[in-house]
Amino acid sequence: MSAFLAGTTLLFAGVARSSEVARPASALESGKIAVSLVGGRTVEEDLRFHLGGADLIRVPVQGGGSSQFFADSNADLEFEGEGNNAILRIAWRPGDGLHYIFKAGTGDFELRIPSGPATNEIVNGPPGRIWGAEVGWTLMPDSPVTPALAVSLGYTRADYSMARLKSGSAEPVPVNQRFSLEEWQGAVCVSNRWGRVEPYGGLRMMRHRSTLKDLDAAESVSGVRVGLAPYGGVKFEIFSREALVLEVSGLDETAVTAGIAVGF
Repeated sequence: MSAFLAGTTLLFAGVARSSEVARPASALESGKIAVSLVGGRTVEEDLRFHLGGADLIRVPVQGGGSSQFFADSNADLEFEGEGNNAILRIAWRPGDGLHYIFKAGTGDFELRIPSGPATNEIVNGPPGRIWGAEVGWTLMPDSPVTPALAVSLGYTRADYSMARLKSGSAEPVPVNQRFSLEEWQGAVCVSNRWGRVEPYGGLRMMRHRSTLKDLDAAESVSGVRVGLAPYGGVKFEIFSREALVLEVSGLDETAVTAGIAVGF
C-alpha cells in the first residue's frame, strides 16, 4: 500500500498552491484520523505586488553590476504564478464537533512578472516548504434525502528560495530572492454519496499575500489579492478505509489535485 500511495502522488504531482479542499462534506467518524497524500498543479492568476516608487529588487546584468527589477511607479502590479506540490494531510475529529487538518509538504513555483516590454520568469532552486492548518464543521450530515453540507477555514504558507531569472529572450541569470505566499481560505462544500462514489463541490474564498524579498539588498515588495474559486471533485472508495480523491477548480485560480486517503 505504501508504494502505491507514493507512486500515485508522484504521478499527479508532476502533472498538476492555494489550498485544495480534497475532501467531501461528510463528517469524519468521531475519534478517527485520516491521512492523505495529495499532489497538485496550480495556476495563480492576478497575484499582486504594491510598488512604492523606489522598491529596490535588483537583478544582475551581463558584464557585471545590477539593475532595478521594477520601474519606478506607485501602483499595484499584477502577475501570475504556477507551481506543483506534494502535501501530506492529517485530519482528526476528536469528538462530535470540529475536525482539524494539519498539512506539510514541498513544491516548486514559477513567477511570471511583467516589467516594461519583457516578462520576467523567476523559478525556485531547492523545493519550497509548505505548511498549514484548517478547522471544519459538518453542518448537515449526508442522508438518503439530503446532501452533506460543511464549512471550513484554513491558513497555508509557502516559502520558496528563488534562484534563477529569465527576462524576455535574455539568458537566465542567478538571483538570491525569497518568495512567500500566505493564504487564508474559507470554503463551503456540498456532497452526496452513492455507494462507493461521493461527488462533491463548492466555493473557495481566498485572500493571498505575496511577498518577494531581495536577500542581498534586504528590500521587498508585497501585495494582497482576494479571489473566488468554485471547485468540484469526487471521492472513490477503493477499500473500506482507502479512497482516491480527484479535484479541479477554476476562476481566480486553476488547480488540479489528486491523491490517496487512508483512514485509521
